[in-house]
Amino acid sequence: MKDWGIHTLEELSKVPIPIPHKPSRGSVETYLRIREQARVQFEGRIKEKAIYELLDLHAGFGLYKLPEPSPGDIFLDFEGDPFVGSSGLEYLTGWVEVESGAPEYHHIWAFDPVGEKAAFESFLDKVIHKLEKYPDLHIYHFGHYEPSALKRLMGRYATKEYEIDRLLRGKRFVDLAYYFETYP
Repeated sequence: MKDWGIHTLEELSKVPIPIPHKPSRGSVETYLRIREQARVQFEGRIKEKAIYELLDLHAGFGLYKLPEPSPGDIFLDFEGDPFVGSSGLEYLTGWVEVESGAPEYHHIWAFDPVGEKAAFESFLDKVIHKLEKYPDLHIYHFGHYEPSALKRLMGRYATKEYEIDRLLRGKRFVDLAYYFETYP
C-alpha cells in the first residue's frame, strides 16, 4: 500500500470505492476487504468504542463450511517460546471444552522439557478419551501453529505417534483462520 501513497489506517479507510489502483499482488477483492476493515477500525477510534458490521451470509462460504458442532469439540491454543533451550518450549497448553453446555477452560503449564512432555501426553490422553465418547469431535485452532506444535512434540519426544496420526487422518483439526480467509 505504500506504493499507493497509503501509510496510515486513516488513509486506507478513505480510499475510494471502487479501488482506483490495481494491486501488484493479490486480488482487488482482498484489498477491498482490507479497506473496509480499516474503515470500521478507524470509525471505532474516532467514536472510541468497538464498531462492527455483520457480513452478509453466503451459503457454502466462511463459517457455513464448518463441520457440525459436537459436544466433544475442543478449542486448542498453545503458547510457546522458540528461544528457550535448544529447541524451544511449549510452556502453556490451553483448551476450552463445552461438553456440559458452559465453556470450561483447562490449562497445563510446562516450565521445562519434562513438563512439556507431560503436558503433551496428558492433553492427548484427554483428547483420545473424549474421542471414544464423541467420535465426531473436532479440535479447533487458529492458524497452523497448534497442529505443527503437536507434530513437533511427537517427534521431539518420540511418543503419541499413533494418537497424532489418528487425529490427522481423521481430519479432526479445524483451522478457523481458513474459514475467515475464504469468505467472499
